Amino acid sequence: DESDRLVIEAVDALDPVASQQAMAGLGHLTLLKEGTLRDLVRDDLEGELEASLSKRGMPIALADIMQPWLIATLISVPVCEMKRKQAGGKVLDSELAAYAKSKGMEVDGLETVAEQLTAIAGLPQEYHVSSLEETLANDVKVEDMIATLKYLYLEERMGMVIPLMKELAPVGFSGEGAAQFQEALITVRNRTMLKRVLPMLESDSNFVAVGALHLPGEEGLVNLLRQEGFDLTPVR
Repeated sequence: DESDRLVIEAVDALDPVASQQAMAGLGHLTLLKEGTLRDLVRDDLEGELEASLSKRGMPIALADIMQPWLIATLISVPVCEMKRKQAGGKVLDSELAAYAKSKGMEVDGLETVAEQLTAIAGLPQEYHVSSLEETLANDVKVEDMIATLKYLYLEERMGMVIPLMKELAPVGFSGEGAAQFQEALITVRNRTMLKRVLPMLESDSNFVAVGALHLPGEEGLVNLLRQEGFDLTPVR
């Protein structure tokens, strides 16, 4: 209420049409160039793959032409959350943006959907396949995992998330692939967000809302902003 501007990760993510257009423009990153998804996944997991997709309303024939990272992202979302969104429920970014606009505030973004998808797609396919297989193996746990993540968020214990995920999903969150994931999806994006938010902080009063994993650590936005001379104080 006291801010002049809301700054979120990606403004175009708020618009389903803009998001779909971004996806369509990245067909070279989202669609397989040869073979099928089932060619990449272990034979013993094909049944689990089809079942997980069916619960989320996607036919296996459509998934077969898509990159494994896209399918892993889809099935990492619990079915109950998908139903909530289909019923009109909003994610937090959308709730914040709607409130800001109702107050006449400006809403800006630090990235685009295309940049976010490119960062994910840029990781080695082998890592995405192994992560997809692990996600399939954990499908029965996904609701519990999300509930635990929400609990840690609300308890302001986000430093526990990566250790937790290393325990629950060691393939996706350990080793060289996980290090590349951390660098591309968190560290590099943190530096980009910092560069783009600094001019905004020179004027107006800003409410900046980004994913909580962008905050902790030496390369987190909190520390990066402190290195730029800003004072940051937790508000509870």
